[in-house]
This record gives sequence, structure tokens and C-alpha cells, in this order.
Amino acid sequence: MVHERESHNLLEETKGGIVQQLQQQNNDMLGLSAHILKPTQRMVKYKQFLDILLSTAEAFDDVEEVSHAQTLISNILQTSNNLCHLQALSLPHTLTMDCTGELLKQEQFEVIIDSSSTKRLRRVFLFEGAIVIAKEQAGPVLQYLPKYTVLMEEVGLTPYSEEEPTKCVFYTNNTRFTLLAATTSLADTWYKGISQILWGQLKQIKRNRDQSRAKKSRGRTVLRGKM
Repeated sequence: MVHERESHNLLEETKGGIVQQLQQQNNDMLGLSAHILKPTQRMVKYKQFLDILLSTAEAFDDVEEVSHAQTLISNILQTSNNLCHLQALSLPHTLTMDCTGELLKQEQFEVIIDSSSTKRLRRVFLFEGAIVIAKEQAGPVLQYLPKYTVLMEEVGLTPYSEEEPTKCVFYTNNTRFTLLAATTSLADTWYKGISQILWGQLKQIKRNRDQSRAKKSRGRTVLRGKM
């Protein structure tokens, strides 16, 4: 595959020359730039096509399959986007994948720390075991530098408020973090995502406690039998 930058340079160099002549001869309406897209770039085009198809077309026999394809491509694009930002995140060496778990969500928020009036634009990563608030570094290569890293076992969540529908607020013993979302649906999604993790932790603690009690109970039963 031709390198993307080289291919675009080639397109600029031959603009109005042989490439344009070949396009006219073959009645090619797309142009060379459409043919040198990366596969990941094509996925965006596929989704746009399916979105238009489902929104404008009348009912047709394959609408269920097209809707399924749209959902599939949307999920692929979201996963690809998450991985792109995750690769740019420079986590501390002490924070392993065993601590963070799988990346569930990542999004850009305006973040307020404690009661400060200052809003800072940050990329927030929600892992199964941690929340990382990172700052984008200036430079030619995308890179994020963590400013705050909070383990989920340390997190508390403020109840969602309909009076402030674009806020998602969580806290630790020392710090309060307010995420200001662009939309109410985004804030609600993140609130539910964090809440689900915390409920999962509580259920696991209860299971561990019940198992511990069951082992102690069995141990006492065996001891009585020996006596």
C-alpha cells in the first residue's frame, strides 16, 4: 500500500495532468483521493452511506440487515477510536492492565477539580478498574499525559441531577471531580457507566463475604463432628 502522505503528494503533483485525463477517459466521478483512502477511513464512509440509506429510503426487504450492519460498523468505529486514544495515553509504569482492566469509554470533557471555577479541557478514560484524566500534549504526534489517576475502589459517585443534566460528578476522600459533558445523553451515559462498575464491585464484595461465611460455617460443622 502506498504511504498516505506520499500518495497525497503524488496527487498534488499530478493534479491537472495524466491523472485527470485518465479520470475523464474512464468517466470516474470519485477522483483519485477517494481511491487512496485507508481501510479505516472507508469505514466512516460506509457508516455515512448506511445512515443516509436508513433515514431516506422507504421500507425495503433488507432493512433489518442494513440496520444490523449500521450497528456493527458503529461499534467497530467506536472501538477503533478508543484504541487510537488509548495508544496515545502514557500510563505510569506502576499502573498495569491488572489494575485498570479493559477500557470501557473515553471522551473529552471540561473538568472542574473540587470547588475551583476553572474549567480545563481533558480527555477522560473510564477503565474497569480506574478513571484517568489526561491532558493532550502539544506536538505532531497525539499524546496524552495523565493528570489524575483514580482507582475505582476509591471512587464515590454523586447522584445524577436533572437540574444539572450535563454534569457527572465523582469523588475520592481528597478530591471532587466534575465532568461537564457536551450533551445530557453523554453525561447520563457516563454516570450509568461508573454506577454500573461500582454496583459490580459491591456485588463482588457481597459474594466474597458470603463465601467467607460459608467456609467458616463448614469449618465449624467439621469441628463439631470431630468432637
